[in-house]
Amino acid sequence: MMGVNILRALAVVASLLPAVLAARCGPEYFPVGGTCVKVVPTSLTWSDARARCQAEDPPADLFKITPEKILEDLSQFINTHYPEETGDRYSYWVGGHGANQDWRWVDGSKLSIKSNIWLPDEPSQNQRGFTRLAPASAVHGRRYLVYADDRTIASGFICEH
Repeated sequence: MMGVNILRALAVVASLLPAVLAARCGPEYFPVGGTCVKVVPTSLTWSDARARCQAEDPPADLFKITPEKILEDLSQFINTHYPEETGDRYSYWVGGHGANQDWRWVDGSKLSIKSNIWLPDEPSQNQRGFTRLAPASAVHGRRYLVYADDRTIASGFICEH
């Protein structure tokens, strides 16, 4: 009997969690995979996009895809809430940067170049730059990391706090 009550209590907590997280996120931010994100469909360079995130109140930063499984949640969120910006020409800056074999997220944590969140064959050995989230195909909606230099203008950027 006690086990049933515990399961009921857990079900109630699980049902309330999305509302609690949404309230924590604040205006213009949405809960995605346990964090709060803001998708901004404004074309900027990586540095300018990061500065815009950091100017938020409270301060935010470009989104980091950790754990990696959050990429599926984020892709689904973009497909659902921004359907007009899901074609293959749309890419969003996220918080990765690096050179050669040393890629990092904006918080300094390691971004593995062997991760399956990268588009296959990216980044190559001698590339340096910043990470964009881009669709691999318009058919399945999954996005992958691709690299670009700071002169590149992406279609938008994703802040996280």
